[in-house]
Parts: sequence; structure tokens; C-alpha cells
Amino acid sequence: MTHLHWTIGISSPSGGGKTTIARSLNDRIKDSEPIFFDDYESLTTEPGSYEQWLPDGADFNAWQCEQLVSDLKALKHGRTIDHPVTGKSIGPANTIIFDAPLGYAHGDLGALIDFMIFVDTPLEIAMARRLLRASTENTSTDLATEMQNYLKFGRKCYLAMDRYVKPACDFIVDGSESIDTIVDEILSAIDLNTQGKSRA
Repeated sequence: MTHLHWTIGISSPSGGGKTTIARSLNDRIKDSEPIFFDDYESLTTEPGSYEQWLPDGADFNAWQCEQLVSDLKALKHGRTIDHPVTGKSIGPANTIIFDAPLGYAHGDLGALIDFMIFVDTPLEIAMARRLLRASTENTSTDLATEMQNYLKFGRKCYLAMDRYVKPACDFIVDGSESIDTIVDEILSAIDLNTQGKSRA
């Protein structure tokens, strides 16, 4: 039987801390590789309109990301992949740390995740982090436009994550805690999960 490598998924609203937590976990888990959803942005087809996506039923399978699915499958089977942006060879690694905003709600991606974490970050904290990040990176983000989009449909999209992504996750952690505390809690939850499986 082929040994399938373990995938830890991390979801949160944008600004919820997924990237920082994934990198911190990668630093603390031996033989691991982080995979970030945003690195596949140019290879992913998103819903044409988030305003329409919501009343149409908020189907998270509307994201079409064949290359990401293919790469995760390859890593789970112990093969290497080429980073979609840098072209750098990635893997193989025993543990894949996947920045997975869609969680188990996306059928193809969810089927490749073994342990799914939701970082439950209050939306006002996530929003503040996004705006601070934009100002730090000197992007051309317009504050008024950002607020208008958030009030018009952004907040509703994040609430859809609370409804469809969060309840299915294997572990929920308070995203307002410090990164060190969050990572410690996640590592403890992973340890309990793997111990339980080893006893089964």
C-alpha cells in the first residue's frame, strides 16, 4: 500500500492569520512543507461575482483549482512539485501544511486534507490586519473602496465561511490569541489526534 503523507489544513477569514500560522507550524514541524492557496491565484478560476455567489447558495466548489489539487495529490504521494510562482522544487515532505481557506467545503481539496483547523478571528481584527498589511506593503488600496466592498458583500462572504467551513473543521482555535499560543494549541490538538489514531 502506498503511504500517503499527512496534510494539515488551515482556514480563516482573510487577515485571520493563516499565512503566519502556517509558516510558524512549518518551523516547528519536522519534515514539513507549506502550501499557500494564494500562490495558485493565477491558476484558479474564482466565482465571477461574489454578490451573485452568495444568493446562488455559496457553493465553495465554484473555485476551480485543478493545478492546486494535482500538486497536493503529488505531495501526498511523496512526489515533488514545482512552485507555481518561483518554479522552485518542493517536497517530498512527511507533513503538508496547507493554507486552505475553503476547508472541507471544497470537495476536491477537502478530500486531500487529514486534519482541518479553523482560526476563529473576529472580523474586525481581520479587517484591521488587512488594512495594516496593505499600508505596510505600500499597495494602492483605497480605504473607502475597501470598506464599501466589505459592507456590500465581504462580511457576508466571511459569515458564509462561519456557516459552511468552520463547523466541519476538526479543531477551532481563537485567532485573537498570540501566534505562539495559537501554534502551541494547534500542535497539542494534532498530537492528540495522531495519538488517537495510533490507538485505534
